[in-house]
Amino acid sequence: MRGSVLHAARSVLGHLGPSGALLLVLVQVLVLVQAGRSDPLAMAVLVCAAAFLARSDWTRVLAGARDGRALAESAYQVYGPHALASGSFGPGFPIMEPARPDEPRVPATFWESLSVVEQKELEEGATPRTFALGATLFREGEHADFVLIIRSGRTKIYVTEKGHERLLAERGPGQLIGERAALRVNVRSATVVALDTVEALMLSTLDFANFISRHPHVLKIVESQIYNRLTEGPGQSGNGCSEGGSETHRPADPGEDDRGGGPGFPHVDGHHCTILRTDIVGFASNKRTADDRLFIQDMHLRMTRESFRRAGILWDSCYLRPIGDELLVVAPPSIATTRVIEALGVLYTVLKAYHRRSAPAVQVRLRAAVHVGPLTTNDGEPGGDPLIHSARLLDAGVLRRSMAETEALLGVLASTYVYENVIKNMDADGYRQVRARVKETQLVAWMRLSGPALTQ
Repeated sequence: MRGSVLHAARSVLGHLGPSGALLLVLVQVLVLVQAGRSDPLAMAVLVCAAAFLARSDWTRVLAGARDGRALAESAYQVYGPHALASGSFGPGFPIMEPARPDEPRVPATFWESLSVVEQKELEEGATPRTFALGATLFREGEHADFVLIIRSGRTKIYVTEKGHERLLAERGPGQLIGERAALRVNVRSATVVALDTVEALMLSTLDFANFISRHPHVLKIVESQIYNRLTEGPGQSGNGCSEGGSETHRPADPGEDDRGGGPGFPHVDGHHCTILRTDIVGFASNKRTADDRLFIQDMHLRMTRESFRRAGILWDSCYLRPIGDELLVVAPPSIATTRVIEALGVLYTVLKAYHRRSAPAVQVRLRAAVHVGPLTTNDGEPGGDPLIHSARLLDAGVLRRSMAETEALLGVLASTYVYENVIKNMDADGYRQVRARVKETQLVAWMRLSGPALTQ
């Protein structure tokens, strides 16, 4: 009877392909072990149960388990060991009890976020360096051609403003500093000094970029730590990864620092200045509350300021005017337009990091317009036709439609002058020529969309 039962099982499972054959082997093992080679009824029950289970979509079940594990590993690598507890990286995915509000999230350091294999690869490709107390690891304004991973010791990060040091942050063991070089912004934005003896691993910009190419998820780790730095206060020893630290605190007098032109903006009289306008896509959406709008306005400002700083532009030297959900930033003649274009590249990186960590109601997507032209100064306010032209660029229908159709995070419209004289000479691809008419102005410009959201 046992032979006839197994023959029936083969007939049932034979139609199920390779998975059926595997199940048949398992059934035979179970028959031998659990039925003791003498219980035909037990064999029949096991065969029927196996046939029933084999009809389930095991491919989907196994794929789901594999994807779930991959998601959990990715969350751990990008957001640190507390990501699973907070349940913040995906809707309806709290694996453990959410962390208490009074327990701040402690993100993993860059080194801790890497696998053992990746750590070994970095150690083998890096040069060990030792810095004595008081030694300068990086100096503000220098060419950035290497990155450091701190293995022991602590450092302070500061910028020099008006002859005085302004502390931005402290960095310690396991943290990555100087990664801005690998993100193609090649000027140090701050000075880093050893607070005690510092042991570090040094990698050239090229070697670090190649490492990221071999391990793409490392870029997500870096972007996540950029976001952490954006949300830490000045002087904190958090786990951000740039040499620049944080400048994201709200100043005591918003009119002095964040809501108007910096005190260093010069009187211009016909000199060419770079003009950048940005505004928030879908700012007035009914899916946002009044508090949501205040929050994303603040984040818009913070991310723009951080991008300028990381591109080596002194924020206080620029003129700034918020206009609702729009920001107007005018860089003085002393700031090269190349720097502003680099700042837009950094802004996209920061936007991606923020987008991955934010709720839909407070996600930020930006339109941007950049132009160069001669300006004048009247009562401390820059003026002139180039400002009007930049406003027309930002309002161009082709940019608005393209942002809506592609769900890009950042859409840039550059004037022909900027494209022909600056962008063409940079390593910045992806621009295409577009035409638009805004009021009485006929525009010919160059557009680049960075995104789309959630995929890059």
